Amino acid sequence: AAATACYGLGGEGFACLRVGEDAFQVMALEGLTVTMTSPRLGKAIVALACVDEWTYAVVSSRELLCFERGKLRSRFALDVDVELLTPVGSTLVGAGAKSVSVWTDPRRRGNFFTFPVSSSSRVTAIAHPPTYLNKILVGYGSGLSSSPDEAPRGGSKDSSSEAKVVLELWNVRSKKLVHRFFRGVHKKAGVSALEPSGVADVVAVGYDDGAIELLDARKDQVLFALEDGFGGHKRRATAL
Repeated sequence: AAATACYGLGGEGFACLRVGEDAFQVMALEGLTVTMTSPRLGKAIVALACVDEWTYAVVSSRELLCFERGKLRSRFALDVDVELLTPVGSTLVGAGAKSVSVWTDPRRRGNFFTFPVSSSSRVTAIAHPPTYLNKILVGYGSGLSSSPDEAPRGGSKDSSSEAKVVLELWNVRSKKLVHRFFRGVHKKAGVSALEPSGVADVVAVGYDDGAIELLDARKDQVLFALEDGFGGHKRRATAL
């Protein structure tokens, strides 16, 4: 899917999206008018994020560019690949295949650290539920195996052998795992998209097999699901 970021500023909604391979535009959602277009960057944009009047772009997975109102203010080389971005308050969080990267002040060099997450599956989606302080959801391209002493919430240790971990909740400040989400029915399908809703604790989860769930992250319960044969679709959910 193309790199996109939606955000609010001054009571209005905006979308920032990649155009071509190496430029981005900001559009006002009301009327879909273009308010700003970046110069050509000369490298492919792989991820975008916006905080207030700042736009952050990762190019070629190894460089972070920081724009204020469309003007390039700073750029930093990255030590690890970053393919996903999301703001967590004023902090910027990125993810590569096996790690999470955190910029506590993305406009200044040196305010950066990284930590590993999964060692057995690729990170394919990240999202920050707005009411979860310093926390992000991390989705994986294939299920992670659970240990014998882990059990799905509301389940038993025996049932965990039939389930896979497709989502994890991480605290990006402490670099600690907070919770693992088990799924049995989707153990063969990886997470392909995540999007928090306007309702506290509720997150939309899209899967490679086309299924879409509304998840109550606090209770670890699926509130609603669209699956093949029940109003769903067969192709990969690429955006929500």
